Amino acid sequence: MTGLFAALLARLKHPVDTNPETERALERAIKWIGPQLYSASSLYTRLETPLRIALDHCESLVDALPPETELTPAAVASDPLVHALFPSTDMLTEVIGSSRHVRNFVKAPVDTATGRVPEELRALLAVRLRRKNVFGVALSGNMLQHDVAQSLLNFSGHLIAQLATSEVQARVRMRDAAIDSLLASFAGHVHSLRDELGSLQVERGMEHTHVALLRQQQHDDRLPPHARRIEELNQRLAQDIAELQPDHLVDTLADHLSHPERALRLNPVHLRTLRNGVILPEHAPHDEDEIVLDLTELASRDRRRHVVLPVRFPLEFAREAVARTDHLNSRYMLL
Repeated sequence: MTGLFAALLARLKHPVDTNPETERALERAIKWIGPQLYSASSLYTRLETPLRIALDHCESLVDALPPETELTPAAVASDPLVHALFPSTDMLTEVIGSSRHVRNFVKAPVDTATGRVPEELRALLAVRLRRKNVFGVALSGNMLQHDVAQSLLNFSGHLIAQLATSEVQARVRMRDAAIDSLLASFAGHVHSLRDELGSLQVERGMEHTHVALLRQQQHDDRLPPHARRIEELNQRLAQDIAELQPDHLVDTLADHLSHPERALRLNPVHLRTLRNGVILPEHAPHDEDEIVLDLTELASRDRRRHVVLPVRFPLEFAREAVARTDHLNSRYMLL
């Protein structure tokens, strides 16, 4: 109820002329962090510019993404990038057919904006890039060498996200996902503070109980270490409580949003590989069979990194992939 009254009070104090886009971003921030933000003074005024900076940054991230790549069984054989991501058509079918977003859409495949059934679906593909160090065979001149140290390119954790039925809708969803990622990283910081606050309060209670027991047993000579620990806990509790105050949270959030590149950025990844997945060293001579992969890696504040790629694929292929996945799953259940 307190949060509701705070929200109503914030509305009364809200500026009349607000940017709808910034307003929506503020509502997203409150959803992620909590309604206590409403208690902060001049909430919209203090966050308007940082939110605009964050929105522009997320828009620039979407602009910097590579062009859409078509995912079809034929592309696995003809497109080196698709083949690197999906070494077989079975793997591509499994990834698309197992996607929760794709499966839900196929049940009722209607574009809510137009009321029509789209011919293609669009999404953001996210995968983890790994380099696996192995010893393999390599050709040096006319000599075949064994036990050669090599790095193999491996993609895992394929995820189909931000499913859309048009380019415009895909852009909006990818930008909104970027905003949510920024806010989620800050919300994670806030949740960590709250968890720490609870743990410190529990520990302080245990220390007070221990002190009471020592006094009851007349062991006053053993009290100083516990008294010092209680003082340390009080200082840390006071610091956490101060950091969780609404006005302090707004200041910290404003700084976080004013420097969005620290929490979310795109990095180019340039790789030269052979079709069998062996990564060529940076200064290796040109190989007539080499494949050049220019990828885009999304890096977040928590050090997670994913190669991201806008993709599109026919709705009919999505239906076939879901049907095939269901068929295989039913066979596994029977076995």
